[in-house]
Amino acid sequence: MTSSCIPLKSAKIAMLASLRFAQKLGYDLNMKPIFSFVIDADLRFVAQTRLFLASLMAQAVPARTIHAHVTPNTGKAARTVLQKAGVNSHSHPRVDAAAASPSAIAPRISSSS
Repeated sequence: MTSSCIPLKSAKIAMLASLRFAQKLGYDLNMKPIFSFVIDADLRFVAQTRLFLASLMAQAVPARTIHAHVTPNTGKAARTVLQKAGVNSHSHPRVDAAAASPSAIAPRISSSS
């Protein structure tokens, strides 16, 4: 019987080689990832939030590393999902891209000559 899986020893060697390569490039291997997403009033966001949080939790991602950015229009159901999951929630004003001026969305960078 043949297997297409990489033997565990080979996988460990490959992982160590990749970590050493990352160190040589100057990556801080002690950095911890942070997951961030925006949730708005549309009910699709609630369903997507549930799936996203379930995926992260299934991979043992700590709730403290998950940040949800909510708009004022975000409904109670969505906020309840976030609260039950124990993730960080940050409120932000909603920006309507069609009505906002370009400078409100992306501030200009002044160049001095």
